[in-house]
Amino acid sequence: MGALGRADLWPEAVSILGALCEGSSQPDTILYNSVLKACERASQWEQVLAGLAGFDMQQLQPDLVTLNTSISACEKGQQWRRALLLLSELPSHGLSPDAVSCSIGLRACERGGRWDLALKILQITRPDVVCVNGAISACGRSQQW
Repeated sequence: MGALGRADLWPEAVSILGALCEGSSQPDTILYNSVLKACERASQWEQVLAGLAGFDMQQLQPDLVTLNTSISACEKGQQWRRALLLLSELPSHGLSPDAVSCSIGLRACERGGRWDLALKILQITRPDVVCVNGAISACGRSQQW
């Protein structure tokens, strides 16, 4: 599946996953994550969200990779509100944001001009240098010094 994503063959990855779901095979989180990553790389945020919905149908628990990929796809697709909503839902899945989650969330804040939310992200995470720089960038873009 990963090779399909690297070759920008996300429709084939989605098709293979669909065939597995309809058949007798039970796709696992790793397979789903590979398909989501392929769609994220191809800037197909709608497909990523559809794949995320498939976790419930397959009775799978999304992990941090799943949700970070989904947050990233939304952020790249100019869907900053959706990205931040997904970030806020991490605890409901029993997950805590990591440096990747923080960084993606801060990019979404910057795109949306939400410096106030950027500062909140810093408060709920253990920020590293990249995250702090992202918050500064979000504040700067909104001219909030």
